[in-house]
Formats: sequence, C-alpha cells, structure tokens
Amino acid sequence: MQTEEKIISYIAPTKQIVEDGDVSTIKHVAAYCRVSTNNKDQINSYENQKSKYTDMIMSKPGWELVGIYADKGISGTSTKNRTEFKKMIRHCRQGRINMIIVKSVSRFARNNLDTLNYTRKLREIGVDVYFEEQNIHSIDPSSDFMISLHGSLAQSESESLSANVKWGKLQSIKSGKVAFSCKNFLGYIQGTDGQPTIVEDEAEVIRSIYADFLSGKSSREICKELESRQVLSPAGNEHWSSASVLSILKNVKYKGDVITNMTYTVDPISKKKKINNGEVGQYYIKNNHPAIIDENTFARVQEELHRRANLDKKVEKVTVTEHGRFDGRYALSELLFCGDCGSHYRRRIWGHNGQSKPVWRCCKRVYYGKKYCSNSVSIPENSIHDAIMNAIRVNALDVSESLDSLREIINAGLEENKIARRIMELDEAINDLKSETESMMKTLSTDLDHDFDEDRFVELRTQLAESEIERKKLLYSGGNSVMTEDRLNELDRTLRILLHQPHTYDDALIRQLITRITVLGKSEIKIDFVGGNSVKQELRL
Repeated sequence: MQTEEKIISYIAPTKQIVEDGDVSTIKHVAAYCRVSTNNKDQINSYENQKSKYTDMIMSKPGWELVGIYADKGISGTSTKNRTEFKKMIRHCRQGRINMIIVKSVSRFARNNLDTLNYTRKLREIGVDVYFEEQNIHSIDPSSDFMISLHGSLAQSESESLSANVKWGKLQSIKSGKVAFSCKNFLGYIQGTDGQPTIVEDEAEVIRSIYADFLSGKSSREICKELESRQVLSPAGNEHWSSASVLSILKNVKYKGDVITNMTYTVDPISKKKKINNGEVGQYYIKNNHPAIIDENTFARVQEELHRRANLDKKVEKVTVTEHGRFDGRYALSELLFCGDCGSHYRRRIWGHNGQSKPVWRCCKRVYYGKKYCSNSVSIPENSIHDAIMNAIRVNALDVSESLDSLREIINAGLEENKIARRIMELDEAINDLKSETESMMKTLSTDLDHDFDEDRFVELRTQLAESEIERKKLLYSGGNSVMTEDRLNELDRTLRILLHQPHTYDDALIRQLITRITVLGKSEIKIDFVGGNSVKQELRL
C-alpha cells in the first residue's frame, strides 16, 4: 500500500517572550494588598503596596492591569469581612482575572485553611496566585506544600500576636485602665481625655427609666412613654424595645462601674465570640467613671428585676400558676392574696345593666369554681382601695416606728453573717415550696378528677408567703448598710407626709409601703407593711 506524502504546516506564535525568559500566558493581572491595622505606619505600607504593584503590572509587556484590590484595617485571619478580597475572587470566577500578585502568603491570609482552599479553587479555573516574597506560583500543584508551610507560619504568628494583645489588655485592666465604648451607649460620650463623660440630657432619660421602673411601670410601658416623648433609642431609632430598656436597667456602667470580659473570643482564627458564663476570668472595677445612677437606686432596681422575674410566669386558662405575669398597671396583681386557698387575686370587669365596674377575684375561684375555693369573696376595686388607704393613714406612725427598729439593727450591724445564711436557707425553702405547689397545680390542670389535697396546698401557700415576707425583712435589715439606710429614710419620709397630707390610692405608693394583702373574709383584710408591721382592716363591700 502506497504511503501518502507528509504534509508539514507552520503555526505562527501567538504569545510573546518577555525579558525574563518566561512565556507570558497571562494577560489580565490584578494585585491584592492588605494591612491589618489603621495606624499611620501601616497605612503608609498599604499605599506603597498599591503604588508598587500598579507600576509592576503596567511595566510588563503583555500584561493588562485589571485592578488593585486592597483591604485596609482588616485582619487576615478570616476572609469574612474582607470585601475587596471577595470582590477579587468573584472577578476571577467571571474570567476577568488570570493572575493575582500578592506580597506574601501572610498578606493573602493568615488562616492556613483559607489560603489553601482559595489557591486550589483558583487553580481549577486557571488563575495563578504569585506570592512575591516566597517566589511561589500556586498554578503549580506542587506548590501546595510550600504554601501550606508558609501559611502555617503566618497563622502561628497571628495566634502569637493575639496572645500578646490579650496579655497587654489584661495588664491594662489590672492597672484600672478599661476600654469604654460610647458608641450606641446612651448617657455618655468620649471625653477629650479618652474617658467617658456624662451627657446630661441623655442622663436624665436614664434616670427617668430607673424611676419609672421603680414606680411599677413595665419595660413595655416605659418604651411607650419614651416614644411618646420622641426620645431616640441608644441606636438612634425612634422605636424602643423592651430589651433596650432592660439592658439599661441591668448595666453596671450606669453606676460608674465596669465588668470586663462579658464575652470572649473562641480563637483568633474564627473570631467567633461567646457569652462568658464563667469560662474566662473577669474583673469588676468600681468607680471607674462618673455615675449617672446612685448605688442605692441601682440595687433597688436589681431587686425589683429579680422579684418580677419570679412573678413572670404565663397565666393560661387551663392552669393557675403561682404568681402570673407581672402587670405593671396594678400593684394588687402581685400583692393581693386569697386567705382561703392562697392564690392571687386578679382584676376582672363585671357588667350589669349596661354598666361595668372593676372587681378583684380569686384566680382559683375564677378558673375552677367553688369546689377548690369555696369561701373567697369578690371585692369591688373602690372598696379595696379605700380600705388600704384607711389602713395606711391610721397606721403610718406605727409603721414608721417599726422602720426605726430596723434602722437600729442596721446601725448596730448585728449578726450579718447569720442573716446572710438565713436568706440562703429561705431561698432554698422558697424554691422547694414553689416547686411543690406548681407540681400540684400542674396535676390539677391535667386531671380535674384528681384527689386534690386542699389542706396541703393551703399549708404550702401559707409557708411560702411567710418565707417570702421573712426574706424581704432580712433583705432590708441585712443588705448593704448605706443602701438600706437610704431606703428606710425614703420610706420614713413618705410615711411622715402621709400623716399630715393623706393621699388618694396610688399603685406606686402601695408597692413602696406594702409587701402583702390577704383577704380574710367578706369584711376584713390583713395588710403586711414594709418593716414587718401587720394590721387588720375593715372591708366595706
């Protein structure tokens, strides 16, 4: 068989040879540069990097500058917040970039995993990353080892730097120097000396929030009040949330103190933050800066927050919980109890002949009827209000004298350790009593035919009430002496005024003076005053 004649054709070159002898297969070149802090030296480095790579790329024959991608003041431990870096990667995937030039592996990323992931993904789409200091081209698969080695060194450097920063911050804290950010923080502004300075207009808002809360208003009611006054939230919004109000009420910075390490960073690579629940040590610094709220007021608010939290349990039609959700509108919702079964009284509206009037009724009687509370009475609201105010007017002097007795105990500083131990014992007993009563109520709500031990339930509720009253007395007598003295003086002033200028019924006043009201029958209630004094008062229905 005859062989065909060979045909030879010439293919002309389409790529030029550059001066260094390499064949330039890359036309579209970009550079990436990054500095991790905003200080002056680093910014200069950043500008120098941009200028250098612009000149380098523009001077290479056959290279076309796509752009200089630069992140300023951004850490390289994660690509999450590096907008220019992510933009550059997106342009690579769109085919607009064939080669990236970067000073070193550490400038590309200090996270070894990110470095390898990105260089491998870019290699798959034909994009080369050239690390100038290490003279490494990532387009070569064998470069992974060297990239990994230098990446590990960069990551180790970052971890070491993070440890040094933490140590430096710790030493500052130990010497009483604490960072205080005033951004989105109502009441303070950064002073010329770097320390927080009170903004008086905003401080008045903070004081009004504390005062309204202590007067009995709920966080939601405070929000509505602030919005009606067109007060902007800490974030500068017209709308206030309950979370913002509660955050202000709990923040020790408003009484001039600081607690460090409320959150902590899991590791310097992921930058993930967690709430500190004891995993990291903390420092509490008193008198760090000028206070907006005095210590006495702050302590009273924390006590009130704790008290309301114990009340804040949802009331459902199918069950009677121990207290029910806190209702800032009515003091009696938390103070008025049935003397027959021990349950709370609740405000109801009765209608008759087209007219309505508010009355107070036993929860258990309302939900389950006479079977479980046969002797409770429904009380018109004006009747219970009149009875309470009559009791206050008549007994104000006696209550004031009982406060004097408490003051003597405080000033003498008697048995403080015993008081603290007794409060702890009462806390434990109260928790046990609450658990048992709630268990009985839960059983009753799920099985109405259950043989309910009424006597045991009443006994538990009585013990619970007595324990809570004793605990409250001890808190007044065994707490911080300055705080307690101020509190007693305030109550004493209120009582003295009542002796000479009788007030009409006021929920804020009732919360201030009374710890419990028990309905004993159709014609009598028992009132327990702050300080331990108790009186029985005629009830006219």
